[in-house]
Amino acid sequence: MVTHTQSAMADRIFDYFYSKKLVDVIDNLTPMSTFRLDASDEELVDLFLDNSKLFQFAARDAVIRIIQQKYPELNVDLEFKNLNVELTVENEIQLHSISPKYENTPIQFVCEIIGMDERKTYMKETVLVCPKCYREQSEKADFYKRINKVYCPNSNCKKSEMLPDPLRTKNEYVQTLLVQEPLDEALNNSPVIFVSKVYDHHIGKAFVGQKKKVTGIFKSIRTKTEENDIVIQIISMDDLDRCDVIYPTDDEIMSYKEQVKDGKNFITKLVNSFAPDIYADQLYRDIKYSILLQLVGGVKTRKRGDINQLLVGDPSMAKSELLKASKRLTQKSIFTSGRGASAAGLTIGIVELPNGRKVAQAGVMPLCSGGHAMIDEFDKMNPTDRSAMHEAMEQQTVSIAKAGIKLTLPAQTSVMAAANPIYGNYDMERTLAENLNLPPPLITRFDLIWLLVDRVNQDDDTKKAYHILMSYQTENDDVIFTEDQMIAYLNYARDLKPTLTEETHERLISLYNKMRSKSKNNSITVGVRQLEALVRLSMARAKLLLKSQVDVEDVDDVTELLKSSYRSLDLDLDLGDSMTQQTLSANASKKHIALTILGNIAGVENRFKEKDYKKELSKHEKFSDHEAEKMWVQLEKEGLVKINSDGTCSRTNL
Repeated sequence: MVTHTQSAMADRIFDYFYSKKLVDVIDNLTPMSTFRLDASDEELVDLFLDNSKLFQFAARDAVIRIIQQKYPELNVDLEFKNLNVELTVENEIQLHSISPKYENTPIQFVCEIIGMDERKTYMKETVLVCPKCYREQSEKADFYKRINKVYCPNSNCKKSEMLPDPLRTKNEYVQTLLVQEPLDEALNNSPVIFVSKVYDHHIGKAFVGQKKKVTGIFKSIRTKTEENDIVIQIISMDDLDRCDVIYPTDDEIMSYKEQVKDGKNFITKLVNSFAPDIYADQLYRDIKYSILLQLVGGVKTRKRGDINQLLVGDPSMAKSELLKASKRLTQKSIFTSGRGASAAGLTIGIVELPNGRKVAQAGVMPLCSGGHAMIDEFDKMNPTDRSAMHEAMEQQTVSIAKAGIKLTLPAQTSVMAAANPIYGNYDMERTLAENLNLPPPLITRFDLIWLLVDRVNQDDDTKKAYHILMSYQTENDDVIFTEDQMIAYLNYARDLKPTLTEETHERLISLYNKMRSKSKNNSITVGVRQLEALVRLSMARAKLLLKSQVDVEDVDDVTELLKSSYRSLDLDLDLGDSMTQQTLSANASKKHIALTILGNIAGVENRFKEKDYKKELSKHEKFSDHEAEKMWVQLEKEGLVKINSDGTCSRTNL
């Protein structure tokens, strides 16, 4: 028997449900559900404290009243006699914490949409007609989104199944989504994935790569086997930012704006504060500087603004540590290993659901769109899988057209990759492509490439060992900014959009022309992508110093960084002078030496005699007469030289 007090409390709880927009949740309850109310809500707690004995009964009455509005033809009191209403403090749970105890219970969690099936429809309401006597009966989908079978009550029809009339059937959309818990919440870096269903007006509000706060009902779907399939029926979804971005306070911003006036000294402080446990000689300082520029990024226009970077070298050169340190300074990034990655894992894959349906699943690149992807052991990837990254790294989209699925996703992702040589240690006798077995089109998509070779040097080794030992005992005095301060500062700088001035335009064009001219006479390949890399890096430096415009100083500084990158590869990109002796040092590859001498002897006129070239090549300590002959044959096979009609020779890769 319902008392007056209980009825009054039920009215108040009924109004509470509408004010908190819980009606959609209640509409999707099943007869065996447990409806949990958030005990942290003060309004609800006040109702509970008024009369705790009547609260649960009154709350159930209010729930039944809302369900009755949706299913007026049902005896809801009888149908939902097992419905429970509880007060709980467990408002939001993590996906890996969901267990069968939550079955048929509304749950709330944060997830990422990583895959989706094509839209389908389900029968929401219809008119059933007996095929024999044409008796009609209206039916609506039940709590499980299905129309139950109805048999004609006419005895003459012998229980014929009544069939839906297509002209009087109302269908609604249903779509299957794959939801994954955020990586920062996953246990052992293994995020849980669930199949979910979204219905009606929620269709078209979820896209791959989005982060959502979801309210849904955990359900077990019976199959023909002894094991049930798990599905989460999504009731509501709210968009979430990828993360709560950390920014500096107003006072800190004012302080930074004063400090950046010191230019290079301020950059030195940032570099010293980044990965301080890694010993930094000049090369490593340049690498750390370039990583900070990458984390800030350029300015996206019609061209990509993201900077891609590749670290190559011998084992134990801290490549992986640099990648992990970079990830710690970002709030939207994924660290993965090329050994376990595939084209499907990095771009888009096709996943088969338990029912046999295939859906597209987003990989690392689209999930990190707007952020960074750190890929270790890049060389361990299958060449076929690696080629799938060509589109992602330049066009910044990933596409798939297979198994009847056509999909293109944004992948505005900055790639930082690390690779070991295929021979164990870097072989200076071979080219970069030969050491990594990477295709040239993929190599050219990296704005900066750094080579780290483990050379034995007693002074450097002693300094490195001392630095490592001291890191176990004392704090590094050079560290000015904490990790949180670095994150906040980089986030703030990343949002800036400095512009190029006329003066920087002229400087960039001048530098590009010199670089192109330089590439004619040696094996350094310089093209439009190197110019674009200079622009991106210059913009990133301006952002790092909180500037509104990119000036000549920014261009000159990143040009030195680019030259340092080339020097690490034993190539000289001195933009005003001739090739230095370093280019022809004992560490340079034979192919590089041969091409350098070829450029020198060809000259501006691009004419020379075969015997003169062989004679000049054999003068180098790495080439005998026989080896010079072999190199000439190789250059001919590769089409790098040609014999003219007058008997002279020319280079062909001008």
